[in-house]
Amino acid sequence: LLAVAILHRDNGQLADAEQTARAFLDLMPDDQRATLLLAQLLQQQDRIEDAVRLIEDTLNRKPSNRILRLQYARLLTITDRPLAVEQFEILRKQDPTDQENNFLLALLLLNEGQIEESVKLFTQASRKPSLRADAQYHLGGIAERKGNMVTALGHYREVRFGRNYLSATAR
Repeated sequence: LLAVAILHRDNGQLADAEQTARAFLDLMPDDQRATLLLAQLLQQQDRIEDAVRLIEDTLNRKPSNRILRLQYARLLTITDRPLAVEQFEILRKQDPTDQENNFLLALLLLNEGQIEESVKLFTQASRKPSLRADAQYHLGGIAERKGNMVTALGHYREVRFGRNYLSATAR
């Protein structure tokens, strides 16, 4: 059934895909793949609140499922930022070395005005090579807003590739 739901999705038949995914979840209510697929289908149909509730209900039964919690936190960034921060904090407590989570949490905290905590998390996230350029770019922006141009330029110099490269080198 799940493969059929995926085929429907891939063919743009979102209503059929949703119906099939729901039928699968009726048989296996806590299946992570089916839950994530149905949440994705709901999101594609601009039914974000339904997707949030679906994952929230599953998380209530399986609170230690990290993958579901991550998707829940990501969806909450659209609907409820303070709750999204809470969820990313839970993920951080489960694994403080998850630099992707630290980076996402840093972005949220930066947007919420929690500058010092975001600096700590961006600094940690910059240890991961794939996140280094983006984390350094944000650290440069924070230093620049604080008026510390020497520090800002040092961070911008660390941006050697990626989507922020041109902006960083222009500084």
